[in-house]
Amino acid sequence: MLNLLIILNDKEWTKIELEFNSNQLPQNMISAILKYKHWSDIQARVLGKLLLKKQLYDFNTCLDLSAVKINSLNKPYVDDNFNFSISHSGQLVACLAGTEGVLGIDIEFMKPQQNQYPIEFFTNEECVYLANSEQQTNAFYKLFTRKEALAKACGEGILMNFSEHSVLNDDVILNGVCYYLSTFVFLNQYMISYVTSNTAQLLKTELVTINLLTDNL
Repeated sequence: MLNLLIILNDKEWTKIELEFNSNQLPQNMISAILKYKHWSDIQARVLGKLLLKKQLYDFNTCLDLSAVKINSLNKPYVDDNFNFSISHSGQLVACLAGTEGVLGIDIEFMKPQQNQYPIEFFTNEECVYLANSEQQTNAFYKLFTRKEALAKACGEGILMNFSEHSVLNDDVILNGVCYYLSTFVFLNQYMISYVTSNTAQLLKTELVTINLLTDNL
């Protein structure tokens, strides 16, 4: 079972709104988030944690944000019975959650690409695919988000050697584990890819809205 929650981050909060929403998070999370300077970076991280809070509630975990821990690979987790991944780009914030297998998600606002993609990021096969694609922007962001989501799912993050692992197919074996990859375009401007070690598909994609100072995700 996988659920994906997405929320808009398109308006700067007032000081009161920021304080109200931040106070729904544990103090250690607030302290880390407030180190960022730009309002959109701060709000994106607050919203990501609020989406996670809602996922914990929707999955009936009886857990709250204080249960979030960091493993040796600097990957946040709760426990083996609940997995999540958060991503943000442009004006969107997304949180994917599930109860089976590890998972990862990446969302990117699609800017036009004109043969400027980093070749060292892709396998030779992927470079050929990009060069021959009639929709190069979509092709680039499909591969890019898949690699980012895979790096999150396996826990390696930026340490993963991206050029060694092709994501052209919808499944890839990494360190003996089979990961399943899915990609779709959202609101015509965003590419979203998610990766899971379980064959579960998304049961729900929900665009969440909140009324600041009244709703509590």
